[in-house]
Amino acid sequence: MIVLFIYPVIIMAQDKILLQDGREIYCHVTSIDSVNIHFSMVKNNHTIETMIKIIDVQQVYLSEELPVKPVKVSMGKRNSVDVSVGGSTPRGELANDDVLKEESGLAGNGLSINVNYNYFITPRIGFSVKGIYNSNEYKGDKLGKAFSYLLSYPVINNSAKYTTYAMLFGPTYLLPIDRLLIEGHAGLGFGKLKEPEVNFSATKGQYQWLLKKQSISANTVLYNIGGCLVFKVNDNWDIIGKVEYLEGSFKFAENIIEYGNGESTKVDSRRQDYGVYNISLGLGLKF
Repeated sequence: MIVLFIYPVIIMAQDKILLQDGREIYCHVTSIDSVNIHFSMVKNNHTIETMIKIIDVQQVYLSEELPVKPVKVSMGKRNSVDVSVGGSTPRGELANDDVLKEESGLAGNGLSINVNYNYFITPRIGFSVKGIYNSNEYKGDKLGKAFSYLLSYPVINNSAKYTTYAMLFGPTYLLPIDRLLIEGHAGLGFGKLKEPEVNFSATKGQYQWLLKKQSISANTVLYNIGGCLVFKVNDNWDIIGKVEYLEGSFKFAENIIEYGNGESTKVDSRRQDYGVYNISLGLGLKF
């Protein structure tokens, strides 16, 4: 809409708005708040009242008195730190629960915690540093049922969870829509995945059977892409909703399986493809 007002028009006052891209609007500025500049102008002998977002403006020149004086427009607080908490859903091989496939991760839904720092170089473009913690269910009961079928009596196992730690860095882009902001970002960094210790046991008469799979961890390079919907509460606080996708591939070293009779065996190293969707809500503090 604002493009219509860039061309020369008949005006009542000679205020000037200089846009971020270098274009100029000659008009009469009526008010400036924390989000918008309100102004009027004459086009085709009709007075039009409209507004433009401060984020799109470089400078405002008011002509209330001579000489024309520049007015710096405050962009408000743009940099922020936010924390969000939500759910984590695995995908691909990580979520596969086929116990006969070596690459199956047997992962289920879980918890996600995100801490993010945003720094903007321009009103729309900046970078972010992100820390992510995920805790996802390890479906040991799927293995327990397979053991039960082989042994012909019930096998029980402990509750266990995958844990993931990640630190990523990358660009971010901001798109304002009224009091809402849509933020898109991407990141690259390092992550650590820890596969939990799982114990399986069964008792039939005087016979007891026990197997323990030790915990094991691996590091790798991770990347993520995501979007964030930001609602401005006031000049200091935002309410945020995030959708993130995190992916990588971890290579685990040899693992050890221990048996109830004291014996143990080594399991060959394997690669675990990793992919999760994180959806979370939280608060952001601007400064």
